[in-house]
Amino acid sequence: MSAAEKLTCQSLTSSSNTCSSFVATSASALIIIIIVFFFYSCCSHLEPPYIKPCARSDPKFNDCTLQHGNEAIPYIVKGDSSYDITNVDPMAIKVIDVKNGPKQAGLHLTLRDVKLHGLRTAVLLKSDFNFKKRHFSHDFSIPLLKLLGKYTISGRLLLLPIHGNGDINVTMVNNIVTYSYDWVLEQKGEYKHLLLKDPVAVIKPSKAYIHLSNLFDGDRFMGERLNEIINDNWQDLFRDMAPKIAHEIAVVISSIVNNIAKDVPYDVIFPERLP
Repeated sequence: MSAAEKLTCQSLTSSSNTCSSFVATSASALIIIIIVFFFYSCCSHLEPPYIKPCARSDPKFNDCTLQHGNEAIPYIVKGDSSYDITNVDPMAIKVIDVKNGPKQAGLHLTLRDVKLHGLRTAVLLKSDFNFKKRHFSHDFSIPLLKLLGKYTISGRLLLLPIHGNGDINVTMVNNIVTYSYDWVLEQKGEYKHLLLKDPVAVIKPSKAYIHLSNLFDGDRFMGERLNEIINDNWQDLFRDMAPKIAHEIAVVISSIVNNIAKDVPYDVIFPERLP
């Protein structure tokens, strides 16, 4: 065999090996793509392992959701990146803005960089699911909620002039939080998915302790005296703060439910019957 023939043969052999390698690589890539597609078309419809379904036809459906709801709370509160759920204890709140009364004679309180601690201790007391009206409501007991952040305040409180900025601590004890919402079904491909609408939350503590640091530009005597007055009449200030705090809780809960429901079909979360 001449040198030219040997070179041609080696070139063909090398080309054949390259083609074989390319085909093998392409086949492996195709298998990976098929596996990924199968996972997202099939397995993405699975519920999180900590959420156990209850059958809509079960006459004790509400009791079932009460039990399974309490089992799921510790897992949900710490977050789940698979469903874009962040840790909610503490729950971060950027701004809470409270205004009461006219500008010159009323109260203006702004809270920033707020952290709400204590949601991990929530216990589900009651669940009421009305599938015909598409309305759900839940009652939670939370022994202790602590709101910490920065504040600025000005205006009048209990007819007394007040101003200051600093740290705020609102400690709420023996809380009952009622959370309710309507819902609709949205068709996504061959599946229907639940979407929460118009969430409302109400928070009712048996007592709230409020402390504002650095009132009256750091006047210790005036600050301590007004903090005493605030706590003797805590309902007056908390009455204006409560709807804002409850709204933030409602937004977080709705976000958690919707993040799960957008990936898991309605009939998987609430099947007509269990297998």
